[in-house]
Amino acid sequence: MQPTQIPRFCSEAPPASSPHAAYAEEQTRNWAVQYGIVGDEELFSRMRYGNCASYAYPRSAAEILALCAQWIAWGFLTDDQHTRVLGLDARAWSQAMSQLRPVLSQGRAPEAAAGGDEGMSAGLVQATADLCDRTRTVMSPQQWERFCRNVERYLEGMCQECSLLAEPHLTVEQYSAVRRLSVGIDFYAVLVELEESVDLPAEVYVTEVWRNAVDAIVMVFALGNDLVSHPAEAASGEINNLVLVAGRQFGLSTAQAVDYALQRLAVTMDAFRDAERRLPGELAAAGVDPGHITAARQCAMSLPHMTDGFLTWCEETYRYQYHLDCAQGRAHERHDNLLASS
Repeated sequence: MQPTQIPRFCSEAPPASSPHAAYAEEQTRNWAVQYGIVGDEELFSRMRYGNCASYAYPRSAAEILALCAQWIAWGFLTDDQHTRVLGLDARAWSQAMSQLRPVLSQGRAPEAAAGGDEGMSAGLVQATADLCDRTRTVMSPQQWERFCRNVERYLEGMCQECSLLAEPHLTVEQYSAVRRLSVGIDFYAVLVELEESVDLPAEVYVTEVWRNAVDAIVMVFALGNDLVSHPAEAASGEINNLVLVAGRQFGLSTAQAVDYALQRLAVTMDAFRDAERRLPGELAAAGVDPGHITAARQCAMSLPHMTDGFLTWCEETYRYQYHLDCAQGRAHERHDNLLASS
């Protein structure tokens, strides 16, 4: 089956990228090696997390871009810990969450500095603490609180997936509700504020129109990512993918399930465009300061670029081809240093 062409918000292909991509790549590799969270440096480099950040946040300063790339790598490493190492073990994932929550709220808390038999590796916990320490210094208190809250939602979504994916008759709507949390784009969207050098106030975030915009952009990435990754996940026997869930629920062929996902993606992209169009007027009606409306519009224009960047990377990275190669016996899956030490 030919790779699915994923629609983009912008016609530019590939999207604009940062001149600091190589620096972000180097810093991300150094960070991962420092904390021992990768086993094969060459394989890790082929994932190209620095390139992902370069596409998603092209106007970021070099150090901010490197930080974004490290958070992107962190998100995919924890996703692998969840789906490919701990599996559908809700108890193990709850243990992992109990290790990471104190890191998010308190920094390098002694009780969160080491892994356990059923949770995250010590290195991944320590790497998370390091990321949190450095991110906190470049965010305002309200940005950091919002960022942490969204990271916790991502982790909670992973926990919910453990229970949901064991359901014998999982529906598209059930899957989509949990995928909304577990895809993690909420906290990556906060990083757009760093790229744009703005600090959106709570009065923007509480409006329905802003929530509509963010909800749509999250699901655009979720659907696009599922369309890219479904061959690897199907070959691995996984079911956490809308294409696979829809195929099973509605009795669709793979091609029909892909078309179904593409239709949902088109509707969701239109929902974002509608929210972006309504944003200035509805923020003004809510009494938001004109300067903050301008900042919100900046971020709203950057969100689709961020999503386009992530999806472009999804098609270029070795990540999904690697999982497919492993499932089909062409490569050996490496879990080095991701399992907690016994």
